[in-house]
Amino acid sequence: MMLLTKLAVMVGSLHMVLGNVYLRRSELGMSDLADALMDEHTLVQLEEAMGSEHRARTESLMKGIIEALSPIFTALPKNNMGRVGPASARFALHRLFVQRHGWQVKGLAAYGETWEGGHPSVALADKVPHKVKHVFDAKLGSAGLSLNELATFAATLEQMIHSEAMSRLQAAYKLSGDEPMQTLQQDEARRVIETYMAIYVTGLNVSATHQSEEQIANVELLYPGWKDTLKFLDNLQLEVVGDRPQYEFNDITDVVEEAGERFGRF
Repeated sequence: MMLLTKLAVMVGSLHMVLGNVYLRRSELGMSDLADALMDEHTLVQLEEAMGSEHRARTESLMKGIIEALSPIFTALPKNNMGRVGPASARFALHRLFVQRHGWQVKGLAAYGETWEGGHPSVALADKVPHKVKHVFDAKLGSAGLSLNELATFAATLEQMIHSEAMSRLQAAYKLSGDEPMQTLQQDEARRVIETYMAIYVTGLNVSATHQSEEQIANVELLYPGWKDTLKFLDNLQLEVVGDRPQYEFNDITDVVEEAGERFGRF
């Protein structure tokens, strides 16, 4: 039964690939078809590990990521299958996130070491289930990654960073004594945003509530650039949502997401 199920998935995948407007039957050679099936299989594996919602979000990000990643990918050394290995993948992902968001992602940025000195899946670390990290490790350790698979890696990591930011924001609301669905006055919104940023710059363990409260109260001692960070946040808040008396959750989300884009370290 399990064998039949897997066969059905592969047959279904083949139909989806061949039906895709970007992969018309008349345009596909055998190597293209093999690549298309491998790309689809990667998406199937991620869907099994993280759910259909994650896959839908990944596919919605793919076009923009592929457009940004394509010239970087084209310039990189590849194996005889036209795929990139760990060092090239790490460099490409680093360049992509710097160009796309200004992010220096931990595990991708070289920080003085050679690109061969680290594996790009380190960037996934504890952000994803082990099964997901294994998918990319296995591909990088064997055939390498195609452009689409590298874009899938990037989309997965981008989603995980966004998810981390939302968890941090939920914690900031809790530590500030507010609820996400509340309409907040300007000073209350500023307090939530500053708490979010304190968690962000100090790397606080937000699950340890009492410890976090104490560290946030002493953030100026823990993070010497805090006064400049507060000025940055005041200007950013004004720029992103304007000078208004009340703020909704979406307004605060816009500010902290833009703060992550400008601050740029994950």
